[in-house]
Amino acid sequence: AAHHITAVNISMSDGGNHLSDLDFAGHRFRKLIRTLRGRRVPVVVAAGNHYFKYRSRQGMAFPAILRESDSVGAVYDDDVGDIVYKNG
Repeated sequence: AAHHITAVNISMSDGGNHLSDLDFAGHRFRKLIRTLRGRRVPVVVAAGNHYFKYRSRQGMAFPAILRESDSVGAVYDDDVGDIVYKNG
């Protein structure tokens, strides 16, 4: 409130590929995100950059997997042609 924060953007992860947020029930990040959401401050979190590492299996990194966060992924809004990254 003192800093008039209206949104929080988190671009970090644990590098995991989680299917559920149940393992993070008491995690301090979850408590902080829950507190912010209770104050009507959206918390936007990068979903993760490890899709190739996990052989394209469904999942998200922590803290994006937390249901209290708004997870986002990168997309292109234009046809930029083929893109190949070193890690897949």
